[in-house]
Amino acid sequence: MFTCENCGKPLQKRDNAYFLMQVPSRSLAELQTFLKTNAVVYCPECLELIYRRSPSHQDQPTV
Repeated sequence: MFTCENCGKPLQKRDNAYFLMQVPSRSLAELQTFLKTNAVVYCPECLELIYRRSPSHQDQPTV
């Protein structure tokens, strides 16, 4: 099971999750293990908060 890095919310099956990671140089045989060791996990609510607080987002014009 994955947990949101920001709020600690455990993510259940079928929940949306966002992974901040580098693209691996090799194929991914064990995707879940790779993500747990090489990615930062965020739930959709925290991703939206982080996006709103980012300086690059504040420079963008609102549509």
